Amino acid sequence: MADWKFVEYQSLAAPEDRSAFAMGPFGSRITKEDYVRDGVPVIRGTNLARGILDGEFVYITEEKADEVLSANVFPGDVVFTHRGAIGQVSVVPRRLGYSRYVIDSSQLRSRLDPARALPEFYHYWFRSEAGRRSLLTHTSAVGGSGMAAPLTSIRTLPVPHPSMAEQEGVVAVLGALDDKIAANSRILAATRELALAHYDRAVESADAVRVAVGSVTSALHRGVTHRYTDAPDGVFLLDQECVREGRVITESARRALREEVDAARILQRHDVLVTSYGAGTLGRVARWTADANAVPGARLLTVRFAPELTDPLCAGFAMLRAQPRIEAMAEGTPRQTGLRETHLAALELLLPAYAHRAALRATLEALENRADHGQAESATLAELRDSLLPQLMTGRLRVRDAEAVVEDAT
Repeated sequence: MADWKFVEYQSLAAPEDRSAFAMGPFGSRITKEDYVRDGVPVIRGTNLARGILDGEFVYITEEKADEVLSANVFPGDVVFTHRGAIGQVSVVPRRLGYSRYVIDSSQLRSRLDPARALPEFYHYWFRSEAGRRSLLTHTSAVGGSGMAAPLTSIRTLPVPHPSMAEQEGVVAVLGALDDKIAANSRILAATRELALAHYDRAVESADAVRVAVGSVTSALHRGVTHRYTDAPDGVFLLDQECVREGRVITESARRALREEVDAARILQRHDVLVTSYGAGTLGRVARWTADANAVPGARLLTVRFAPELTDPLCAGFAMLRAQPRIEAMAEGTPRQTGLRETHLAALELLLPAYAHRAALRATLEALENRADHGQAESATLAELRDSLLPQLMTGRLRVRDAEAVVEDAT
């Protein structure tokens, strides 16, 4: 596989599609005012942060999506971030997804010829070190936050073009790991829904207690800015992209210099994180359940419940249930939206009666421990995938040998 020939990416475009490469609409064509509760999901940079299409979507109506047809994407399309977090790439899933999506103004998409190119293979290529480096070389010299001539830059990228059989082999190996990770994600979601259902039943009684967040906390503060480090012993530095679907995902987290981190700000088990900035991401809530050292960045608020005042686990679930109300606390303009600590401190939570908390805690803890195990397994599988990826793409590892490694792991 080391002798794969390289071609321009545009040479693999779908031949019948005259707009095989297209950018998202100008920002004014889709604004926050267009978002609805359900409809066609909009792909933003935050949905590509982990290399797969996931996270919490915002939606627009079918009619609005029809107004921006060139920005519509479908299963099998490859989506790139061209402004902001350059280097992000994902493929629109063929299974368990929506029939169509719309990309926002910071994304562009490519549509490939299915007879010559597997989009999943090129998704993995652009996630490899060599593929990502090719994307980053097109960062604009002015400002450095976007690609120079994005469409031309993506079209002319050199990419390997192995046979379809070789592409299928690589995708089968890496896809098996991603499939297992996706299955774990579904289990995590189901486990959390079950836990929330138990919580909801516990607070239905007339003796449920209402408290303000600030009255039962030992700490409620905003994160601070830290310098990044590549040192493996650095402390995880979390940002709003790490807060997803009620959990904290450290895969995309940077690291901070350990000696510069205030020990009092290192997260403790049962701390709650709330995203405090940005339209579409503000108000997300997640519980911290890991043993790793991590510190929140400046766009996150940390809520630490005092065990002598309340049960931190039950209070954490109360925060999860309060997410829609927290999202509604946003202040500012669509471009500059924020959440004040004082407003979060005044938020009223509904907690189960004291007599019910011990039994509820045992149930919630068992479910959360099961989910934590699945999340840890997914992290291990992701590390294996990321270690196999460059070896497969450079020919240092044969597909058949990689298959054996994956079989042992799954």
